[in-house]
Amino acid sequence: MRLLIPLTAVIAATSCGDGTGPRLDVTGLTLGTPVIETVSQGVEKRYAVSVTPGAAYQISLTGLTDNVDLYPFDTDRTFSTPSLCLAYRIQLLGTESEHCTTIATGPTMFIGVDASLATGASVTYTIAVQAVPVIPLTLSSPFEQSVAKGESRVYTVAVTPGTFYSASISGLTDSAAAFGMYESGQISSGRGGYSPQEAQVGPLGSTMYLVVDGWSLNRSAVEYRILAAPVPPITGPVTTGAIPARTAVVGWVQSRQTNRYRVDGLGPGIHTVSVVAASADVELRVYPDVTYVMQLDCTLLNYDAMECPVAGPSVFFSVLAGPLNTTGAGFIMLVW
Repeated sequence: MRLLIPLTAVIAATSCGDGTGPRLDVTGLTLGTPVIETVSQGVEKRYAVSVTPGAAYQISLTGLTDNVDLYPFDTDRTFSTPSLCLAYRIQLLGTESEHCTTIATGPTMFIGVDASLATGASVTYTIAVQAVPVIPLTLSSPFEQSVAKGESRVYTVAVTPGTFYSASISGLTDSAAAFGMYESGQISSGRGGYSPQEAQVGPLGSTMYLVVDGWSLNRSAVEYRILAAPVPPITGPVTTGAIPARTAVVGWVQSRQTNRYRVDGLGPGIHTVSVVAASADVELRVYPDVTYVMQLDCTLLNYDAMECPVAGPSVFFSVLAGPLNTTGAGFIMLVW
């Protein structure tokens, strides 16, 4: 997202409430009610909507007749410093729809729509602010979920300052889903394009928010597993051998070593092996059989892959310390 240069042309020369100076022209919006608006080329239109602090919202612009750009300002009533989005689709040029999924930090949210780069005399669009339900998560418990194209799902999980956490989505059936994290002003957001997607954070507060955004999906919906868990410490008991499926399994590997794993009793068809929450550099390797000799193409052709499809009913894989890892590492394995 590019930074906004405030447009002085939209500052109205009318008095403030105390009669001492200029104020900004701001249009009120109603939560959940789309409004068709028109803005002149070169002008920024400004909005305010009543919200609930700590709740999640999706701001959207649709039906653009020319280029405008969406800027969320959260509680900044001066419209000077844009806030960040957990997940977003904001195009610099063009008439594609734009949106931002964000967490409100105050009772009023401020929004700007900037027509500086419009090519015509004016632009018409529909602006809407929708509440997004917040779903509670349990630490270290993978949760199977889905989100439809054009929608967002927001999650919350209790965390403790002083502990380092991993938040991830894995097993995506459409990698175009975007994943974001927000915690006490710390934010990680992305546009997707790969699986798994992960953020690690040392929380400053007691609540972490996560979002999975389906605005840019190629399919009608995406399925995934979402997990928030403490990052395992670098050292721990070395793990190898058989592990259970459909649960988060913590493992440890020593420096310059390789751990071999297998999962039996899976159904026929394709399954997914994912490695997340690594406390230091590790690599994944997948194999077709118990010899652990010939790699499958997923890791043979991409040594950075941390997730691979594998055929059941048994799967075989290894986790090894990265080439520069001198400490060993903890990590979490997911086989679904």
